[in-house]
Amino acid sequence: MFSKIKQSKKEIWIVFFAFFILIVFSIGSRLYALNQIKYINNITTVITQHPLQVSNAALNLQIQIYQFREDIMQIVFFPDKRELARHLDNIHLHEEEAKKNLELIKHQILGDQGKALVYETEILFNERKVVREQVIQYVLNDDMHEAQKLFKFNESSYKELNDITTKLYQYSRNKATYFQKQADDLYANFEQKNQVILIGLVTVFVLLMYYVIHRISKYIYANEELTESLKEKSDELERIATIDKLTGVYNRHKFEDILILEMERSRRFSQPLSLILIDIDHFKIVNDTYGHDVGDEVLKYLVKIVQDTIRQIDVFARWGGEEFLILSPSTDLENVQLLAEKLRFSVEHADFPKVSHVTISQGVAMFEEKDTFNDVFKRVDKGLYWAKKHGRNQVGVITS
Repeated sequence: MFSKIKQSKKEIWIVFFAFFILIVFSIGSRLYALNQIKYINNITTVITQHPLQVSNAALNLQIQIYQFREDIMQIVFFPDKRELARHLDNIHLHEEEAKKNLELIKHQILGDQGKALVYETEILFNERKVVREQVIQYVLNDDMHEAQKLFKFNESSYKELNDITTKLYQYSRNKATYFQKQADDLYANFEQKNQVILIGLVTVFVLLMYYVIHRISKYIYANEELTESLKEKSDELERIATIDKLTGVYNRHKFEDILILEMERSRRFSQPLSLILIDIDHFKIVNDTYGHDVGDEVLKYLVKIVQDTIRQIDVFARWGGEEFLILSPSTDLENVQLLAEKLRFSVEHADFPKVSHVTISQGVAMFEEKDTFNDVFKRVDKGLYWAKKHGRNQVGVITS
C-alpha cells in the first residue's frame, strides 16, 4: 500500500512537472511563432514596397528615354514645322516623367550597388540633357546640319544610358527575387520547426492527451491562418507584378511574358498573330482641362469599352500612360483591322463621364515569321504615327 501511495505521489509530481513544461513550452512556441510571422510579414512588405516599385520605375524610365529620343530624332531628321510644337511638348513631358521615375528609384533603391547605379544613371541623364537642349536649339534656329551632326555624335550616349537603366532594372528584379527566396526559406524552416514542436507535444505529453490535442488544434489553426495569410500575400504580390493598378488590365511585364508564348505558338502552328497599339487622342488636354482624376476615369472607361469589344482569347494590356496594346491570336491583318475599326467606332460614339467625347488613334500590324517584338512594334508605332498625322481618330496599317 505504501509503495502504491508513494508511486501515486511520484506520478502526480510527474504530471505536475509535465503540465509546467507544457505551459512553458506553449508560451515559448507562441512567442516564437508570432515573431516568425512578424518577420515574414516584414520581408513580404519590403518585396511589395521597394524592389518591384524600383524595377517598374526603371522600366518606365527606359520607355521615357526611348520616347523622347524618338521625338528628338523626328524633329532632327524628319522636320515638320506643323508637328514641331507637339514633338517639343512630348520631349518635355517624357523628360519630366523620366525625372519622376529617377527620383522614385533614388529614394527607394536598396544596397550600395543599387545606389551606385542610380548615381551613374543620374549623371548620364543630366549630361545628355545639355546635349538634348543644344540639339533642340539648333532645330529652332533651322540649323539642321549642326543638329543632325550633334545628334549622331551623341547617339552612343543613348545606348550607354539604356544599358545602365537595364542594369538598374535587372538589379531591382534580382533584389525582389532574393527577398522572395529569403521569405520562402524562412517559411520552410518555420514549418519544419513547427512539425518538430507538434511531434514533441504528442510524444512528451501522452498522459495529458486531451490538453495536448487541444494545443495541437490551436497550432494547426494558427498554421492554417499563417498559410492563408502567406497565400494571400503571394497572390497580392503576383497581382501587383502583373496587373496595372489603375485599370485592372495586364501591365507591360505580364504582356511581354504572354507575347513570348503566343509568338512561339504562332510559329509552331503557322497561325496568324496581330497587334494593335491604341493611343487616346489629346489625352494631355483632358488632364490639363479636367484634372488627372477625370483622366483616370477616362482610362478606366476606355478599358471597359475595349474589354466589351475584344474576344476572350485577345490579350489586352496597358503599355504606359494613355497607350494600350491588344494581342490578337489567330487573326490576320484584314481581321485585326476590322477589330481596330470596331474599337474606334465604339469609342467615338461612347459617352465618357464628364468628358463626353473621346477618340482614339490606332496602329495595327501582323507578325511575320522572322519578326521580333521590336520589329512589329515599330510597324504599329508607325501606323499610330500615321493615324495621328492624318487627323487622329484613324487606324494606321503598316505592312512589312
